[in-house]
Amino acid sequence: MFAPNEGVQFLLSRTGRADTQGAARLAHDLGYLPLALDHAAAFCVETGDSFAEYAERLPQWIAHAPESADYPRAVAGTFSAALEQAAAKCPEAEKLMGILAWLAPDDIPRDLFTEDVMEGIALRRATAALKNVSLLTIKEQAKGGPLLSVHRLVQMVVRDRLAREGQAEDAAALALTLVADAFPGGDSDKDPLDVRSWPVCAALRAHALSVLQTAPETGTVAEKTSRLLNHLALYLNARAEHLEAEPLMRRALAIDEKAYGPDHPDVARDLNNLAQLLQDTNGLAEVEPLYRRALAILMAGLGPDHPSTRTVGRNHRLLLEEIDARKA
Repeated sequence: MFAPNEGVQFLLSRTGRADTQGAARLAHDLGYLPLALDHAAAFCVETGDSFAEYAERLPQWIAHAPESADYPRAVAGTFSAALEQAAAKCPEAEKLMGILAWLAPDDIPRDLFTEDVMEGIALRRATAALKNVSLLTIKEQAKGGPLLSVHRLVQMVVRDRLAREGQAEDAAALALTLVADAFPGGDSDKDPLDVRSWPVCAALRAHALSVLQTAPETGTVAEKTSRLLNHLALYLNARAEHLEAEPLMRRALAIDEKAYGPDHPDVARDLNNLAQLLQDTNGLAEVEPLYRRALAILMAGLGPDHPSTRTVGRNHRLLLEEIDARKA
């Protein structure tokens, strides 16, 4: 693998161009892999495309080999052959890579993979098989299990392969489920609002955002989507990252309204979470109707003495007091 500056200079030298910024962006997208950089440079020379134009068509280009390339197959073909080689030694390697393809590419906790998904010995054999063909790297930690990293181009190739085989949806759903189940959320000792859970939340944040990009909003897996959206949003809001948290909360609310109807207690929970976020950001015009609607749902469904009803009722009263104080 090239160093960043070496990758940029390789693209410029190979193409005879002076677009340093474009070369830097493309080299980064290609992970500074010599094979991928050589293919990209050859395509740009053949087609006259700029570095930016090649980057826009990256998923299509890596599936084909340019005529002037010195390699016998396209980038995608090279990675696919390596995956087949790993799977021949360990059949579980293909399943593992199918899940890794939907996570963030770096620092994937091996401990994320539970026994019901892949038995411990099989997981270790699959990891070793993929490492031996250079499809992933392993980083040891002083505490906890090792971290796995996969190149984003490998992920792209695997996703395309899964799509052609009709297995992409199942693999993505499995990745979503693993992250949703691992992300702290609501238990007394695993609360995203508790700073003691924040190291785990931080380790899973990038993977949560990655699986949520393709997470379904209807069907049986949608509950996992909603749960992960809520718990990630609570963590981000607790860290005052309101802009990042708000769209996640609104998406969770929309999913639950569609799944359970407008008067379900889970919808009331989502309304309360969104109201608290908006109250923190001074979006008071929208907050009071959210609390009022959540309270009405809980009063009708759970009664006035339920803890959730009392919590939302207290939040509503505190908001009204804040509004009155501002008017005074």
